[in-house]
This record gives sequence, structure tokens and C-alpha cells, in this order.
Amino acid sequence: METTYDEFLFETINKSGLRRGTRKLSDKEFKKLLFENCKEFLENPMLIWKNSNLPHLLYYTNPKSTYRYPQVAKLSNLMYQYFLDTSEKWKHYPKRSNAVICYSRRFKASHYGNQLFNIIPYDNSKWVISKTPDFWHTFKEISSVANFFNTLLNSLVDVKFFNQDIFDTISKIRDLDNPLNVLSINSNIHKKIINQLHNIKLDDIELRTSAKEGELIKKFKGKSVYEMLNYLFNPTNSVNYSNYEELKSKIKEYRIEESDYTNTQEIYTDSKCLYAPENYMKKLLKNENI
Repeated sequence: METTYDEFLFETINKSGLRRGTRKLSDKEFKKLLFENCKEFLENPMLIWKNSNLPHLLYYTNPKSTYRYPQVAKLSNLMYQYFLDTSEKWKHYPKRSNAVICYSRRFKASHYGNQLFNIIPYDNSKWVISKTPDFWHTFKEISSVANFFNTLLNSLVDVKFFNQDIFDTISKIRDLDNPLNVLSINSNIHKKIINQLHNIKLDDIELRTSAKEGELIKKFKGKSVYEMLNYLFNPTNSVNYSNYEELKSKIKEYRIEESDYTNTQEIYTDSKCLYAPENYMKKLLKNENI
């Protein structure tokens, strides 16, 4: 079920830092869930990393029980996440809006949080593997996903393709950085825009894109904006898809030691997961008494 605006507001200001579907675990609870539900991990441990500001040590999370908003929930950012969630080409992949976002290598990204966790997926997890450190740079035809969708949004507004209600709403919120402001004005506006792109021809708008992107767009003369997006953001050209068993082999260069940003890959899953600090997991995997 999608998080309502009131729930999102509460979860954002909640001092515990916990979203719906995430709960603290005792040491005993963590080990019980680990040995009952994470047998694939225990047979073949792969350390998957995530920075977070969660204040506790051990957690369980079910990402499908809440809706993940982009870090900066501008209208254009909400648009591209919703597009991926609803595109036929992405229907067999974990939804990014219901995902735990991680890294393939140990990478201290303090701007994502001051606590470094290992993520342990439940059995039968499915993964999307970006070919770059940032998922939004993994689409080789597009230099910046956020900029592309922002340009698209501005072009659509300029020619007034939408009814007055949608147009007035876009005019109010398209430049806002604060997700609370965007969602409080109209929590469904990004969905309405994406759904209308099936009926808007690319010939009827002027996209002010880079020269490379402009050449690509010429291929879609007479096609809808939605058809163009389906081509540009085709997962088979941009990401790898994996179960846990094959995940390590599909990472470019799996290593445990600390990496810099350029040597890691963003990966994500919609599976239930456990969170544990790296020192805790080191001891656990060495069968030490913790």
C-alpha cells in the first residue's frame, strides 16, 4: 500500500528515523530471523553495503510495505520513478519505489547516513544491478536522468498540453525541492503527467536536450513521448537483473575492502532484509560470540 502524505510527513519527522515496515531487533531476534530466512546468505555470504542514519544496531525491513520517495522529491524526480514503476519493460524487475538501495562495495557515503550497515536479504531475493555508482547515470543514452525529465516537464508546460488544473499545479510545484511541499499540493500529479504521455506526440514539443540526445529523439518522429521513454530507459540495455545466487558473479569486481565511489555499483532489491553494522557481521561470520 502506498504511503499517504500524512504518513510520509509523520515518518519524516519521527525521531526514531523508522519508516513503516522497519523495526528494531534484539540480538536474539536478529539471529533467529537470520538463521530461519537467510540461508542463501549463510551458505554464500556476500557483504552488501548501505549507509543510514538509523540510530539502533539491528533491524528488519520489508520495503514492499512502504513507498520510497526519491531523496530530492522534485516533480521531475517523482515522474521518472513512477515511470519505471509502471513501464511494461520494468514489470518483472523489483520496483524502485519499494526497494532497499545499497552498494556493491564498502563505500562510506556520509551524505546518505553516518552508520555503515551490511544488508542481508531474505532467501529468493531479486536484484537490479546498476552499471555505474549511481543508478540514474546507468542509462547510456542519457547524460542525466533528472535533467532529462526536468527538460521534458518544462517543454510540456511551455506548450500547455495539460488541462488547466494540471497546468496550474505544475506551475506551483515544479521548482520545489522539498518533497513535503510537492506531495502536499497534489500527491498524484506525477502519475497524471506520465499517464498522459501515451497521447502526446514527440513532434509536438521541443525538447532542449544535448546534441547526442537530440539525435536519438529524431528516431521517434511520429511516436509518442511514452514510446521514446520506453526506449531510452529500457532495462535490458542499462542494468543487470539477478537472484542472490548469481549476484556476486554479476558485480564488476566484487571485493570486501573499502572502495572509492568510482569503483562501486548501486544495487537494489525489494526483498525483506536485515540490517546489521559491519563489525557485528564480521564477528558473526567468524562464529565469534557476540
